[in-house]
Amino acid sequence: DDFTFANRHFPDMRLNVNNAAAATTMRFDSVAIAGSLEIPKADIVGRGINAKFARIHWPETPADAPDANAFSAVAPASLPPLHIAVDDFQLGSASFGSAEFESHPDAGGMRVDKLASHSPNMAMTASGDWTGTAKDNHSRLAIELSAQNLGHMMAALGFPGLIDGGSTRATIDATFAGPPSGFALAKLDGTLAINVAEGRILDVDPGAG
Repeated sequence: DDFTFANRHFPDMRLNVNNAAAATTMRFDSVAIAGSLEIPKADIVGRGINAKFARIHWPETPADAPDANAFSAVAPASLPPLHIAVDDFQLGSASFGSAEFESHPDAGGMRVDKLASHSPNMAMTASGDWTGTAKDNHSRLAIELSAQNLGHMMAALGFPGLIDGGSTRATIDATFAGPPSGFALAKLDGTLAINVAEGRILDVDPGAG
């Protein structure tokens, strides 16, 4: 009835676990998450965990949630390589379309080799690190966003009705407490650079507006 993972709640989840000789396969089916992941029994450091999902609709971190609660018992360096593909990825109210995630462990924690998404409204590429201990860790992501229409991209990110048109390229270099899954706009600390061409700000009066 209530599946909880990384301090998030997913209602009405069906979970099937198949423990075969070569690997354990977990299949998830709910409105928010549908897909499977495979955990090999041998050479997990070399092969990693492979996951393929039709959809992941991941709730954004609540503004008042304690940062340490997400993956509170996991040290970033202890995780094996992760190879994740998602056909429909949403983070809070933001829709990113298809997405890929590739990572590997290193001495300081986890290296995010690739985080990429593509939809009709925008494209995103990112890389970075998740470092620290199980109880005290933080993430850093360098993100590049591009869109032919800034208004459509803002709507996809959950901010509709602000901009009309505007070819856009933006870069974000941000840090935040917790793992990459703890990404939340309210908790970012970093820099934003943005270039917009031929767009129009809506609902602004002439003159001082």
